[in-house]
Amino acid sequence: MQRLPGGRIPERRVRKSLTAWSVFLRPIRQYNGGRRGKIFKVHFRNLTAPLPHFAETFLDNGYMDMYQVMKALREVGFSGAIIPDHVPHTVGGSRVGNAYSIGYMRALVERAEEEG
Repeated sequence: MQRLPGGRIPERRVRKSLTAWSVFLRPIRQYNGGRRGKIFKVHFRNLTAPLPHFAETFLDNGYMDMYQVMKALREVGFSGAIIPDHVPHTVGGSRVGNAYSIGYMRALVERAEEEG
């Protein structure tokens, strides 16, 4: 993976690699574990299939195991921000989908902390 001056990783390259499930956890462990503090913010979303043919879906409804992602973030001591990203539209407006996503993410954090 190409690095920018100062050893930084180009964000779009990491995002692109994170969308392929087979390599999804490796960048988390490599850039936040081996090189602590290199990931500062995680946009948490799930997809129906790998690139290039996908649709964004709810966190518990895609092909990625979001618990494994949260567990990997906990294992490397991630202390940055985790935010819901591209939440599907729902009846009742965007706040309903955001509230669901935040609650789901909170449950994943608590489970990862209990098991860790």
